[in-house]
Amino acid sequence: MALKDKLIDSEADYTPAERKVIRVLLANYPVAGLATASRLAQQAEVSDPTVIRLATKLGFSGFIEMQQALLAELEAHMNSALTMLESRKPAVSAEGLYQSYAEATIATLKSSQSDILPADFNEAADLLINTKKRIYCIGGRFTGFLAAILHRHLVQLRPGAVWVNGSLADLAETVTDIGKQDLVVAFDLRRYQQDVVQFTRQAYERGARVILLTDKWKSPIASFATVTLTGPVDTISPFDTMVPTMVQLEALVTAFTGKLDKQVRPRLEEIEHYRRLNNVVLDMPAPAKSKPSKKQKAKS
Repeated sequence: MALKDKLIDSEADYTPAERKVIRVLLANYPVAGLATASRLAQQAEVSDPTVIRLATKLGFSGFIEMQQALLAELEAHMNSALTMLESRKPAVSAEGLYQSYAEATIATLKSSQSDILPADFNEAADLLINTKKRIYCIGGRFTGFLAAILHRHLVQLRPGAVWVNGSLADLAETVTDIGKQDLVVAFDLRRYQQDVVQFTRQAYERGARVILLTDKWKSPIASFATVTLTGPVDTISPFDTMVPTMVQLEALVTAFTGKLDKQVRPRLEEIEHYRRLNNVVLDMPAPAKSKPSKKQKAKS
C-alpha cells in the first residue's frame, strides 16, 4: 500500500493535529515529506513530536524511515525506460524469452485483480453507461493507443464518442465543447503527461466527470477523478506493460455491452449493414443485387 493511500485512508484513527500534517503532505506530495520533521511541523502548525507520532502510526520506526519510503516512491514514479535498462535485466527461462515475458506479464495481470475494488469498477462502468452526452477518451504517447481502442469500441456502441488527440491547440479547441453531462476517460501511466493532466483538469473544471485508468503511484488526475482504477505496470522489460490496463478497458466495454444489449443491438446491426454494403472487411461480402421485377423490365 502506497504511503499516499495510507494518508487518505478515511478509516484510520488520526488526531486533529495529525490530520493537519496529512493535509500539508497531500498538498505537495511527496515533496513536503522530504523536508525535516521540524520544517513539516512548522508548515502544519503542530509540534515536532506530532510529526514523529504520525510516522509511527503509519507503520514506520520514525520520520527518517518514512522519508526513505517517500524517496523510494518518488524514484519508482520517475522511472523511465532508460533508468530501468539495468534494473530490469530479464531472467530468461530455458523455454526462451517469449515464455519468460509471458509468464511475468501473466503474474502481473493476476496481481492486478486485487488492485480493483468491485465497487470502483462498477462505479466506472455505471458512469460509462449512464453518461447522456459525449464521452471523451484521452491518453499520452503510448496510452493514447488505449484511448483510441476504447473510442473505437464506443463508436460502435453509442453516438457521441470522441478521441482526444493532436496538438495543444487541438486540445484547447476540444475542451471548449465539454459540459456538465459529459465524461472524460483518461489513461495516464507513469511518466505522466502534462497535456493529458491539463486537458482532463480543465474538462473537470467545466463540469465533466472523470474516469482515470492509471498505475499504483497514481497520475495527478486522481486528485479530482470521479473514480480511479489502478493496475501494476512492472514486468521484465525496461518498458512498463499496459496489459492490466488493457484488460480493465475491455472489462468496461464488456460491462457496457452487457447492460445495454437491447439499445446496442440495433446500432450494431445497422453498422454491419453498411459494412457489408461497402465491402469493409473480407469476410463480409456485399449483399447480392436483387433481380429486376417484370414491371421494372417493362418500364425499361
